[in-house]
Amino acid sequence: MNRFTASCDRNAKASVFPRAAARRRGQALIAAACLAWLAGCGTDLAPTSADAGTGNGDSLSDLAMADAPGDATAASDPLVGTWQFNGHVPAIVTITLTFKSDKSFTFSETVAPATTPVGYFPNGCITTHSLYGTYAAAVSGGVNTLTWTFDGGTANAISGCNNAASDFAGTPMTPADIAGYTAQGLIPPTTETFAATSTTLVLTTASGDSKMFVK
Repeated sequence: MNRFTASCDRNAKASVFPRAAARRRGQALIAAACLAWLAGCGTDLAPTSADAGTGNGDSLSDLAMADAPGDATAASDPLVGTWQFNGHVPAIVTITLTFKSDKSFTFSETVAPATTPVGYFPNGCITTHSLYGTYAAAVSGGVNTLTWTFDGGTANAISGCNNAASDFAGTPMTPADIAGYTAQGLIPPTTETFAATSTTLVLTTASGDSKMFVK
């Protein structure tokens, strides 16, 4: 082998090795990126039975943690929004319940005036109870549990009376008021179970009494 051939051979080997090393580094970077994608990106797995119970594809245990960046399913709270109930508890009531994303809530309940006889409103007055506070939702054994913490509110606000002088701003809601109205079924107990879809919310007490709210 002459000096020219030997020199070309050395140059060829020298140029091949850096290219191979660069290729290996590139492959390692791609592999690392793929592993990271598998660990934190992509879409959720098929909903579990707990997921299916919420009607939105995420169980409450999923919702307790923000989904990984890039997930197709964004973390959300199925309770957030404004819900309304109309019915007997046994008085005729209308309840407006709003859950906020910061885990606070407001609760407003209007009680229709008593009728004597049926269909006759003696004074037209409507009584309103209102509450505000915070809430927590959890899932255990496939059961969704809602826990309320009442921070305050107003009891017996009266409005709409035929005689405006009978209207009343109400009084601060006390723990005794809350206990009394809870016993009457006018205020929810501090713990209930629930089932939520995108349009309906069913709250059930330990005694089995349920109320269906609609959004």
